Amino acid sequence: MLSQAIEGWNSKIIMTIHDEIVLETSNNSAEDVKNILHDTMVAAGQYYIKTVPIVVDVKIAKDWSEK
Repeated sequence: MLSQAIEGWNSKIIMTIHDEIVLETSNNSAEDVKNILHDTMVAAGQYYIKTVPIVVDVKIAKDWSEK
């Protein structure tokens, strides 16, 4: 789902850790890819968990330590 959503954005999934997803993209695409990640995570959560509101935090940083 996410890998298809970011096709064409010169972005890639670097790693997933529990409920975190780390992506790499260009500075020019960062805000757009951030929105794609947010929307994709909400959609996936709503697909599996239908009775609880899905809350997603997405941040842009130069590296994982800045999260």
